[in-house]
Amino acid sequence: MRKAAKISILFLLVAVILCGCDAQPAAVHTARTETLPFVSDYAEPVQLSKPEAVELVKTKLTKNASKFIPVSEILGYQDLKTFIDWLEQKYGINILFALEDVVDANEEVTSEALRALTGYGAYALSDLFNGRLDPDSENYNKNIIDLGKTDDGIAEIGFVGDVSFAEGYSIMYKYDRAKKGVEGILDKRVIDIMKSMDIMVANNEFTLSERGSPIPTKEYTFRGKPERVSIWHEMGVDLVSLANNHSYDYGLESFLDTLDTLDGAGIRRMGAGRNIDEADDPIYYIVNGHKIAFCAATRAEKRVFTPKAGENTPGVMYTYDTTDFCAEIAEAKKQSDFVVVYVHWGYEYTTMLESAQVKGAKAFIDSGADVVIGVHAHILQGIDSYKGKMIFYNLGNFIFNNKSIATGILKLVIDADGKLNYRFIPCYQENCFTRLSVGEEYYSILELLRSISSNVVIWDNGDVTVKAK
Repeated sequence: MRKAAKISILFLLVAVILCGCDAQPAAVHTARTETLPFVSDYAEPVQLSKPEAVELVKTKLTKNASKFIPVSEILGYQDLKTFIDWLEQKYGINILFALEDVVDANEEVTSEALRALTGYGAYALSDLFNGRLDPDSENYNKNIIDLGKTDDGIAEIGFVGDVSFAEGYSIMYKYDRAKKGVEGILDKRVIDIMKSMDIMVANNEFTLSERGSPIPTKEYTFRGKPERVSIWHEMGVDLVSLANNHSYDYGLESFLDTLDTLDGAGIRRMGAGRNIDEADDPIYYIVNGHKIAFCAATRAEKRVFTPKAGENTPGVMYTYDTTDFCAEIAEAKKQSDFVVVYVHWGYEYTTMLESAQVKGAKAFIDSGADVVIGVHAHILQGIDSYKGKMIFYNLGNFIFNNKSIATGILKLVIDADGKLNYRFIPCYQENCFTRLSVGEEYYSILELLRSISSNVVIWDNGDVTVKAK
């Protein structure tokens, strides 16, 4: 938490920056599409009579390199002067005077200070500085998506559990018969909630292809037509996990088709790929200057049918042994403000946890995860906390089959100060349709969660907080 003195000086610093930033991030694509300027509309530019004054400020800043130590490794500049020159070119001369004020106040240049001045925290600013957000740069990383600023200064990220659009099963029969698009299987109120999120995440537990043959010894195999990918857009989903036990149900051809179909539709994917480098590469989003990493892996199969991605072979990211996945999480933490782990695990249709879930969640948090979210069990499992971090063991079915079962949407909110907040929104899957829960059903689902959770408080409005000790 910043000291009160730091808070006041940052507000003063913002007021002295030029309004004419040369490149703002793109607006978020959801309902909240208005972007805010990086700086106050009332900022007055500083008038300089001599260019030498600018060089004097640069010299002063470089001589105070120790003030940049908190962010120097994150920013990855070879020398401070190069970074200072870039800041001037990118944001104008007034940012130099704002940094001078920080130095004169004997304050350190922190990530939050940079976010107040540029709209980007240190991790996101590093991507900008090093060309990782520039498609024309040799350092461009297509797995970093800059969503810009929201109009309220907060980021809302939604998560749901298991989803299948497989042909020959009840959900798609209902979808096709209703002739209402996704509203035939999903409550419009639920759709509106999902579309209001800045980032919406789900589990893609089926293939998208018309090629391949089902694994002959596997009891359930799921394959949807490639055009079913449009349903993700109908739901407002941006990012899906393929780290599960059904992404390879129809073999290699179907698996590769699934990758290509999602890519072609603009749906981001994680936890699977044409090789291990692709499968274990996190997806990053930048919202309001905060950088969030999403990592996915699976340990769901007792009899393993789904191959692990290799150096030159397609497959998914494993976490049967947590070593490699923990290494991915640790590396992601070095490059982002927050790390979200989305993992496929657990016993099916029971609230009883596997010991591997409890141990694994703690290992992920010890490696740098800020929240752990589970899927696969087809049923809600408990919520826990460890070292102040949240563990949602299983979100259950969302739109998966014809069973009558409690489910919900997990909403993660990153507030303007970078604090994580959580809310569970109860829903119910019944007759191949998922509805928003209200009244007695709403409270009964929250009570169910309370009965199987520990070390957390689940409030009547759905907020989930760490239980005070």
